Amino acid sequence: MNACKKTIVVFSVATFLALIFVFLSVPWAGDLEPVDPPGPTMHTLEQIYSATNSQADRIYNKPIWKIWGRPFIDWPDNDRFALTVDGFLPGGGILWGQMVLDKETGLIWARNAYLDVSKPWTVAIDFCRRITISNRQGWRMPTAEELASLLDMSVQGSPKLPSGHPFENVQNSYWTSTTREGDSGDAWNVSMTNGISGYIGKGTYRYAWPVRGGNGYATGNW
Repeated sequence: MNACKKTIVVFSVATFLALIFVFLSVPWAGDLEPVDPPGPTMHTLEQIYSATNSQADRIYNKPIWKIWGRPFIDWPDNDRFALTVDGFLPGGGILWGQMVLDKETGLIWARNAYLDVSKPWTVAIDFCRRITISNRQGWRMPTAEELASLLDMSVQGSPKLPSGHPFENVQNSYWTSTTREGDSGDAWNVSMTNGISGYIGKGTYRYAWPVRGGNGYATGNW
C-alpha cells in the first residue's frame, strides 16, 4: 500500500471515529426532563381540561394562559386581557372568575373595580393588603404608572379603558400607592373619567383597585 492510500485510510478511520463520538455525546430528548419557560405559559383547553369535558372544548377550544395552576382564558371582546374561569354555566356559558391578567404588563387585576366604598389613602392601602380575591392574597394598591397603564386615551367617553375591557363597576377616580414627591401628605390618583393623573391630600376619599404581581415600588409608602 503506497503512502497516498495509507493517508486516505487513516483519514477515513479518524472521520468515522469522530462521528461516533459526536453521535454518543448528543443528549436525546428522551433523556431530558421537560422545562417550562418562566412566567405565564400558553396551553390549550385539551391540555387543561379532560378530553371528556366536551362542553369546555365546544366553548373555548383556544389558547389560554395558565398561572398559579389556574387557567386564564382570553377575554373574547379584547384579547389583551385574560380571565380566570370558575366553571361553566348550563347551556354552555362560561362562569368568569374575578382575576384579570393584563398581558401587556403582566399584572393581575381585580375584575371588580368597586370592592368597597371610597376611603382615605392609608385606609385604602391597608384594605388592598388585607383583601382576598379568588382565594388569593398578596394584593396591593397599584403605583401611579401601573394604574395609568390601563388607560386608553383614544376611547370616547368614560371610562378611559380599552374598548371591550372585562372590568366591572369601574368608578370615577382611584388612589395609587405613589406618594407625591416633596410632599408626603399628598398621593397620586388617576381619573377613569378623563384619564388625568394628579395628586391630592391623603385624607381625601378615593376608591381602591387591588393589583397583584409587579414590583410594587412606590416612594413614601413605608
